[in-house]
Amino acid sequence: MAEHLQSNEHALMRGMGINDASVRRRLDIIGLAPADQARIASVRSLVVENAPTLAAAFFEHLQTLDEARGLFASRDLLEQARSLKREHLIAMTSGDYGVAYVEQRLKLAAIYNRAGIESRVFLAAFHHLMRNLGALLMRAGRDPMDGFETFMSLKKVAFYDIGIITDALVYERERTIRQQSEAIRELSTPVLQIRERMLLLPIIGVIDTHRA
Repeated sequence: MAEHLQSNEHALMRGMGINDASVRRRLDIIGLAPADQARIASVRSLVVENAPTLAAAFFEHLQTLDEARGLFASRDLLEQARSLKREHLIAMTSGDYGVAYVEQRLKLAAIYNRAGIESRVFLAAFHHLMRNLGALLMRAGRDPMDGFETFMSLKKVAFYDIGIITDALVYERERTIRQQSEAIRELSTPVLQIRERMLLLPIIGVIDTHRA
């Protein structure tokens, strides 16, 4: 299964056009600045220490949603998702958000897609995660304004992640629809070979340019 997921994420990267240039553009769009990275680095140890608790809360919230039951029905997928989410929280404070970081996010997206988790369900759980992360920063005894600014810097990374994962979920959904449409088109115009260089084509419905 791990090999299947790895193959899937590589296909996602190719299909979505993920490369150094596209990653830099995503980072430019969210406006991640050196000051943001400095603030994030200042809370790295705090986030790393609490990553297991934050990840657990993320999945506890998901478990309350009927739409996420596909993930909890597969122990293998669930364990992979839990491990990747803990790694995700730690990576959010690493300061390195390049192609390798995106690849890790796509691993999670591949699992969510296999489990049938839609974007709206993922977004609800991610919002819950960020609320818990913000509360953690406020409880850490930081100056309220400094804590707020740090949280806003982390939210930039969060929106970067959200963009990657939701784009991947939408891409996979559209790819499935395209495959189903192609299968339907093939079934709607069956071709039977009678003998060499002679085919039988039942003409049913409108024969447009594409079907022809």
